[in-house]
Amino acid sequence: MRARSGNSTFALNRITLGASGPYTDGEERLKNGEARDTSLRYALQEKIRLIRLVFGLCLLGNTIPAFAAPLWLDVRSPEEYASGHLADAINIPYLQVAVRVPQITNDLNAEIKVYCAVGIRAEIAKLQLESVGYTHIENMGGYTELQALETRAGTSELSH
Repeated sequence: MRARSGNSTFALNRITLGASGPYTDGEERLKNGEARDTSLRYALQEKIRLIRLVFGLCLLGNTIPAFAAPLWLDVRSPEEYASGHLADAINIPYLQVAVRVPQITNDLNAEIKVYCAVGIRAEIAKLQLESVGYTHIENMGGYTELQALETRAGTSELSH
């Protein structure tokens, strides 16, 4: 690849990025202010491309679920939730999940785990989420059983 700056043209593939910043392999090019400006400009353009790539991945955000913790939903009533719930669980009553979960995550591939008192409302919530396009929903059953698991194994075991 060749770059043109003013009246001079030189190969950009000879410019590399070192720990101390951009430089060329020719000492004479570094002494030439024009070549230095061009190599700095090229290095900045490469950094901007990298930033755009990272920013783009951030916009995709939840589409990389391997690194995201599952979303735990307690689909019981607010009163039941107030009497006790799993750590990090969000309370959304089962009849409201199809409307409220998209406000939390619009990633249809997000890992979502739902529970209620015994598993029936969790299954209804799971079906509602599937009907609006979510694909990785798991009915975890009842709170009492999950609480016992959480106590025995710790929260980290449940979150995987």
